[in-house]
Amino acid sequence: MEDDPEQFRELLQQLISRGTVVIRLNRENKFLQVLSSLKVKNSGRLHSTDKSNKREVLSSYNNTFNSFYIDTDTLLEKIKYYELLSNFEETSLQGLPYISLTYEENLERSEYRKKTSERIFNALDLQPFPITTRYEKISKIKPFNYISNYDQVIECFRNEGYERYLDSL
Repeated sequence: MEDDPEQFRELLQQLISRGTVVIRLNRENKFLQVLSSLKVKNSGRLHSTDKSNKREVLSSYNNTFNSFYIDTDTLLEKIKYYELLSNFEETSLQGLPYISLTYEENLERSEYRKKTSERIFNALDLQPFPITTRYEKISKIKPFNYISNYDQVIECFRNEGYERYLDSL
């Protein structure tokens, strides 16, 4: 099933016929998706729950966050994997009812989340209510500040036709 979108679509159809609402969350910028996982791997931190000292937590994280080298072959491999996965999902969901969300348009900024949650509540036939979180995004560092071979990554992207992923940097 993992390589056959038709089989996966059949499973999804069964679930939908039983009342399951399918929500697809996709990240458009696969480069930033890979970087996000690499930052967590290298720092061991994803977010903070300490809202009272947000500025201090951000400062501490940014001061202790080490730059790292990215092997461009591995980077391209991971990006291609995420692209294949995204294409598989798209193909599998073709013609089926589902909610399509992207990280960039629906979740990245806190001001998007209210509208997104209301959309999901409506799809689930639930009464909307305010969503709160105790988590804070802690990394706002631009990639050129923590990728030690940033110029090499940029050159690789230009050579491989991945310039579109650099637009939002």
